[in-house]
Amino acid sequence: MISKTGRKLTCFLCVLAMTFGMMPGRTARVSAAMTGAGTAESPYAITCAADLIEFARIVNGGNTGAYARLTNDIDMSGVISEENPWTPIGSDSEKKYAGIFDGQNKSVQGLIVSGDNSGLFGYVSASGTVKNVKVSGGSVSGSNSGGVVGNNEGMISGCESIQNVTGEAYIGGISGNNQGTISDCVNKGSISGSGTSSSYVGGIAGFNQGAIIGCTNAGSISGAGEVYYAGGITGYVDFCASVTLRNCVNNARVEGKNNVGGISGLSEVLVEGCINSGDVSGDTSVGGIVGAAYVGSSIEGCSNSGDVSGDTSVGGIIGSPQSYSMTISDTTESGKVEGRNYVGLISGAFSNGVSGGAFNLQIYSSPIVTEKISIIKEAGASTVKLTATPASGYSFFGWKIDRTLDDIASTDNPYILTLENDTFFNVECLPTASPATVTANH
Repeated sequence: MISKTGRKLTCFLCVLAMTFGMMPGRTARVSAAMTGAGTAESPYAITCAADLIEFARIVNGGNTGAYARLTNDIDMSGVISEENPWTPIGSDSEKKYAGIFDGQNKSVQGLIVSGDNSGLFGYVSASGTVKNVKVSGGSVSGSNSGGVVGNNEGMISGCESIQNVTGEAYIGGISGNNQGTISDCVNKGSISGSGTSSSYVGGIAGFNQGAIIGCTNAGSISGAGEVYYAGGITGYVDFCASVTLRNCVNNARVEGKNNVGGISGLSEVLVEGCINSGDVSGDTSVGGIVGAAYVGSSIEGCSNSGDVSGDTSVGGIIGSPQSYSMTISDTTESGKVEGRNYVGLISGAFSNGVSGGAFNLQIYSSPIVTEKISIIKEAGASTVKLTATPASGYSFFGWKIDRTLDDIASTDNPYILTLENDTFFNVECLPTASPATVTANH
């Protein structure tokens, strides 16, 4: 154990080294303060900002397998700025970090990072690990960027980010692009994407080709302009044998244009045991758990209690499954689901493949003669409230139990409908100005 005198001396050496290293024409070198050999048996002990700068220099200089641990909370304020931003550890694809960095539940504060492939770490290789570190009070900007790691192929575990991340594409609260494993991590910072159709914005990872397990997002997700693929946990889950999205929670608002979900914007794999309570909004393919899903995907044991709103293909669990064979099982939905066309309690666009006792109520308009269709279900209730707002020039006529024009179930608007499992419904709303119909089915 280091004595109080030893700690004071170490801090003094760090301050002295930073002061000397920040003089014009000099780079911070703190070998006198940073102890350890950088090995598994004797990792570098990082006690202050200058030590962290020195460790980044060591890794980026070629010793990519160096081991390190934080022994103090590190404050980068006054050392790192917008004019003098942080150079990530593992700064490029030729210098991916391959060691073990253990934050020991300490924090790195005031980190300012700009440029693509950014974070506390830029690249982490398949053999690299970053664990138990908290980043807070700073900001990260650039594509392929995250609060902790820009591009991850290794392991990130037990980390937390409380800083804002912005960029055009591949933007995440923990990692911008994940091909490894992220487990038991938390993001509380705001994540904002500003790109176009392939932006990939997520609370934990922008784009995922690896495993995300037991993670939580509490920071708002915003996809400004034409951002596609925005999710509370990840923007896009790509298909691969080892890809996993399991036991994650989103508690914050998620906004985007197309393919927007409380957990994932788009999924090609099993999404299992996830919970969303944040409101989700977008244009097309908007869902409380998943915005859109492709062949090979399924949703099991998930629940949504956030309000979901959009224009087309809007669902309490999934907005638009792009596969007739998709399975949605053991899911629960409560809250409001609202859109203009193809609105569903569980699935917005298609209902087949719904199993495990989940009841889906779908409503669509052909041609579109509604301004808004709303489904509201209270938690644990056996009824839903349906409301139709006709488009300009039309008026509400009635809800129908089948497609026969003479069979009107109710002219109430709102209409309270009792849910019955394993029952097929066709509920239609007819405007007086046109024979067009609005249909709901299970």
